[in-house]
Amino acid sequence: MGLFVVATSFNWTPPVAWSASVAPEVLAFYYGWYGNPQVSGEWRHWKNVDPVNQRIENATDFPKYGAYDSHDPTVVDQQAEAAHDAGITGFIASWWGRDSFEDRGMPLLLAAAGKHKLLVSAYYEKIAAEDTASRIKAAVGDIDYLLSHYSGDKAWLRAGGKPVLFVYDRALRELSPADWQAVIAQVRQDNPGGVVLVADSQDRAFVSIFDGASTYNITGQTHHKSPPEIRAWALAPIRK
Repeated sequence: MGLFVVATSFNWTPPVAWSASVAPEVLAFYYGWYGNPQVSGEWRHWKNVDPVNQRIENATDFPKYGAYDSHDPTVVDQQAEAAHDAGITGFIASWWGRDSFEDRGMPLLLAAAGKHKLLVSAYYEKIAAEDTASRIKAAVGDIDYLLSHYSGDKAWLRAGGKPVLFVYDRALRELSPADWQAVIAQVRQDNPGGVVLVADSQDRAFVSIFDGASTYNITGQTHHKSPPEIRAWALAPIRK
């Protein structure tokens, strides 16, 4: 499953208009970026795998499934089953763009999640463009793509009947709050059924234009050596 975090949404009443009707979820960040030669024809994300001594250079511990491949249906099914048994209700899947390795694994994850009564959303990690105008266009296109390709699946995470997407701090900071306001306005125009967008930020300038806020790293102590270190995460309720 890669690095993951257990996350809970809270029903509380801060001094803004939040919805109290959003059901709490226990979500785990899901990193479907691992590959091995047996399944994907090459090593992906794993570094210097030593199966005999059960060591991987960039992993704190040797995974239960070994140096697995995130496109292996058996592994993904086992991960979904284990998550369900642990009380997790869904995944926030790292997503790196259209036709990326992570994107190609999304249908497999959705199928496994649906089988084990889990939910799935995407974590929009990076905007692939060089200048502001191109980044605005790319962000709109990426979000529209995710919604049109995956949000209709029965396993997709929804709040108030609307599909939910998360935007990671890296992608968030590639545009200004005003730029994101333009992106969100266009996305809502393209998707009249609605969408719930959650920003990885506590900055009021960003939070005020998104539908919710999350904090990926509340301790400031986590890093990118994986798996299976726990990452701290919190989610503010969704605004009405």
